[in-house]
Amino acid sequence: GHDRHGVQQVVVDEMGTLVHDDLLHAMAIVAPVDEVGPLVLERWGDVATSISFYAPYDVDPTIWETVAAVVR
Repeated sequence: GHDRHGVQQVVVDEMGTLVHDDLLHAMAIVAPVDEVGPLVLERWGDVATSISFYAPYDVDPTIWETVAAVVR
C-alpha cells in the first residue's frame, strides 16, 4: 500500500489523464509565470476579492511574489 503522501501523489498523477485540457484551461490559469498575473486580472479581476495559488510541487516563493505584485 501507499502511505498518505504516496496515495495523494498517485491521485495527482492520475488527474492528468482524467481531466481534459479544455476543462483544465476553463478552471485554471495555465501559463508561464510572467503571464499568470495579467491573466488572473483579465479573468477574475472584476469579480474576485481573494485568490489562492497552488502548485502540487515545490515552488520558489519569489514566483508567487511576482504574480502577487501584478494582481495587487
